[in-house]
Amino acid sequence: MGTIFHQASWVIKKILKATKYVEHIGLREADLVTWEQFSIKAIYMKLSGEFQRVPWRRLVCNNGGAPRWLFILFLAIWGKILTRDRLPKRGCTENTSCALCDDSKESCGHLFFTCSFSVQVWNKLLLWQGIPRTALNWQ
Repeated sequence: MGTIFHQASWVIKKILKATKYVEHIGLREADLVTWEQFSIKAIYMKLSGEFQRVPWRRLVCNNGGAPRWLFILFLAIWGKILTRDRLPKRGCTENTSCALCDDSKESCGHLFFTCSFSVQVWNKLLLWQGIPRTALNWQ
């Protein structure tokens, strides 16, 4: 008998706790009763709120790449990769020239797309994939 009472009180506590979340998204108990089908997804979407979708979302989300690749991609998109143009602000180095070509200031855009070494890599990859164009810039 004590176990059943304990389980019932636990369920009631959970229901009462969930009530505050339902009220937070602007629903009432009467609204939930009228639903023909309860949808966890609908509640989740209301709780998460509206957000603006970014154009690069599919590059990072649902991507089959290794987690470290996705992390580097995420850092690059937000401009947070510690390239040599950013390191002097942290007091790490004075040298801002590219480590690969030593011709230009090393930035994310230069390192991945306009460096002579990177352009060669991109052109070979595009050729290998049968894409008839040259490498583009970061933008």
